[in-house]
Amino acid sequence: MHAIGDSRCSVDAVIFDLFGVIISFDDEIVSQRIAQHCTDPSNAFVALTDIVSQSDLIRGRITLDQMHRKLVATYGLTLDLRDFEAAWLTPYTAPMPGMADFIRTLAASYRLILLSNVDEHYWKVVRKAHPELNYFSAHLLSWDLKIAKPDREIFLRAVDAARTSASRCLFVDDKEENVEAARDIGLLAHRFRGATDLREVFEREGIRCA
Repeated sequence: MHAIGDSRCSVDAVIFDLFGVIISFDDEIVSQRIAQHCTDPSNAFVALTDIVSQSDLIRGRITLDQMHRKLVATYGLTLDLRDFEAAWLTPYTAPMPGMADFIRTLAASYRLILLSNVDEHYWKVVRKAHPELNYFSAHLLSWDLKIAKPDREIFLRAVDAARTSASRCLFVDDKEENVEAARDIGLLAHRFRGATDLREVFEREGIRCA
């Protein structure tokens, strides 16, 4: 298990989470958009918490059309498919302060890999809105791979994409369970607490970021 601070880091690649690291998000916005059109909005809102992270959706096992039909049957959703798709795809994310510039700087020295749990449909919205994602050598996306963090296999795929050993990859994520899963296969890993904190960690560990 490797953690930042164990020793001076030697890093060839940086593997970044997307939501909560490169872009901020409020997934309750989507839950509220949908719940207000259900038979019992209050109960639906509670039941639909984290709907954007629904396992089958982020692993590409169901489509938005299938999700829509399920919500109509289960919660009495009155939105038609077109309006449901609009509610789903209207942005609920925003750039994380300081991260776009930081990524551009890192790209000059390191291979950057994006590792994200995201559904196919919202990924298209994110990809179009965030040109800093062009600096990544690979986008490893749960909907495409049919696996998601914290599954061990998805981290192994990220190491392969990094074209180096796990011990020379630094993984950055805002969720502790994902950080621990990365460490379990030998990656250096850090829990994200903001761009300023991340820059300080890089500088302290001798990772070039300027």
